[in-house]
Amino acid sequence: LYSSDHMQRTLKFSIKFNYLVVRPVSSGTRSRLPILTLFTKRNEYCALCEDAKEDLKPYNSMFVYEEQYIDDPENSVWYEKYRYDIPVIHINGKYVMKHKINKIKLFETLKEFSSN
Repeated sequence: LYSSDHMQRTLKFSIKFNYLVVRPVSSGTRSRLPILTLFTKRNEYCALCEDAKEDLKPYNSMFVYEEQYIDDPENSVWYEKYRYDIPVIHINGKYVMKHKINKIKLFETLKEFSSN
């Protein structure tokens, strides 16, 4: 796998508004990739969310990943909207799917957003 030094040079981790943002340090092609947001819960285990994270791994070169925690107090709007539906996927702020990852739809949607 990668050394920690390589990972530090490759990825920049930051916490903004209580969700995880993973962005590359370089401003090359990856910075133009679509942003995929996974809506999940921080304080409650979600088996479907864990499955979704695993299902996303083969496609991680096609997007920048964010997690939005709907159970954080400042995210009450998302909680009201998605509390019974997590995981929910948005790409560039637009709803794409919920509950389980449809890999064909995910791939096609990521291709569409990447070509814009």
